[in-house]
Amino acid sequence: MHCLFFLLPAVALCAGSNEKQASALIEQGIAQFDKGEYDKAIADFTEALRLDPKRADGFAWRARSWGRKDEFDKAIAECDEALRLDQKNSLAFSVRGFSRSRKGNYDKAIEDLTESLRLDPQNAISFSDRGEAWYMKCNYDKAVEDFTESLRLDPKDFAKHNNRGSARLALHEIEPALNDFNEAIRIAPKDARLYCNRAQCWIKKREYAKVIDDCSEAIRLDPKLADAYTNRAVASIGKGEYDKAIDDCNESIRLDAKLATAYANRGCAYLYKLDFEKTMQDCNRALQLDRGIAVAYCCRGLVWNQQREFDKAINDLTEALRLEPTASAFLHRGIAWREKGKFDKAIADFDEAQRLDPNDVDVYFYRAALLSFLGEYDKAIDDCSRALQLNPRRFDLYQCRGQAWYAKREYDKAIADHNEAIRLAPENGGPYALRSLAWAAKGEHDKATADMETAKRLSQRQRQDGPLLPERCRATDITEFHFGISGQLVFAPALRSGIIRAWHTPWTTSEGC
Repeated sequence: MHCLFFLLPAVALCAGSNEKQASALIEQGIAQFDKGEYDKAIADFTEALRLDPKRADGFAWRARSWGRKDEFDKAIAECDEALRLDQKNSLAFSVRGFSRSRKGNYDKAIEDLTESLRLDPQNAISFSDRGEAWYMKCNYDKAVEDFTESLRLDPKDFAKHNNRGSARLALHEIEPALNDFNEAIRIAPKDARLYCNRAQCWIKKREYAKVIDDCSEAIRLDPKLADAYTNRAVASIGKGEYDKAIDDCNESIRLDAKLATAYANRGCAYLYKLDFEKTMQDCNRALQLDRGIAVAYCCRGLVWNQQREFDKAINDLTEALRLEPTASAFLHRGIAWREKGKFDKAIADFDEAQRLDPNDVDVYFYRAALLSFLGEYDKAIDDCSRALQLNPRRFDLYQCRGQAWYAKREYDKAIADHNEAIRLAPENGGPYALRSLAWAAKGEHDKATADMETAKRLSQRQRQDGPLLPERCRATDITEFHFGISGQLVFAPALRSGIIRAWHTPWTTSEGC
């Protein structure tokens, strides 16, 4: 009895000592974690758990440390153990949700993060992490909602401003996105990724000089940021400087040989240079690396159109539209349908392209040409007139409208339009040939003969010089495509999306788990 009397207090004393030591080690581990000493933090949490294996917080914190080391399976296992011990551990749900998101299991991640927020509604990090999961599921509205709530709780986190900007950009809310990127840059002016992301707003606004300025600043801050070269290439394509675009894509590929968008953008530049073989090589490589690059399908579809492989063009352009509906893809699929004689489908695609981009002159041109062919002359004239309000220097629009006037036997109006087409493009034989028909219809045969001779002479020269192709027939408008998937959700180095992934630490905005 006496022995037992002395043993019981000793056991109790030992247990109490272990608990205190474990608590001290957990506090020490958190301090190491905050300093970025993750191996030391793991060692402290491991020793704490040896002393007190029922500490759910020890498992949760060790999970965070594994997450910082990109050991997401270990992090998830640690969180499972923490939740076995304590089903109301908000941190464990938060870390497991984030880790599942990093492994691509976004639905489960959202479930965990939602439960974390039920237990701790003021957790800005869980709102942010859930916003990232919604973003990766392409549910940008919900992503914006979560990033906004996270910013309400923590308004000084540059990553959250950036991430909401990326989600807004994906929703084509350009000005709100620009405001978010501006605020992120104000808070963290030395983060190169922020300039790279803001450049995507300028791309959408087609302000190419600003794209180049932001990308160049990003490169100055981080010369190894491959996405900055890729985005700058888009601006060069927009300015018609295709060789500069190719040079930037080459540098991007040198820095990151698996960056699919760099190949896609280079392929687009080659397409504008009418180098179809290199276009196909780059688009194929881009799609080998990432089947979700819409612009690669679109550029490849345009090559198939040029090569009169219309079924292949339709397949590629349909996939581009599934990934990202753009006016360019609808326009060129409409051209393919037209060439296959599927005129109703062609008109439907042209209509959708016009809905998406009511200022796209080429859409009006191709629809007008087909409407005129189908005998819908008044509609064709209306399309040409609307397009000429947008760009009065397009000779082919005057030529197309002139043909419609000719078909309506409005010969003077036809001649007036062909006169303007000739003034704008005096070396193109088409308007002379068409004006010749109008002169002949009016009985002015000498003028008709002179125009036809000029048309023959110019047509011979055009055959020697190469084809004269309409602007958009040569290539797609690369600026239409969303580049959030190619840039940064300021995220983890291994993932490319457009958002910046904040770490699971409320006191820092450095990258992490």
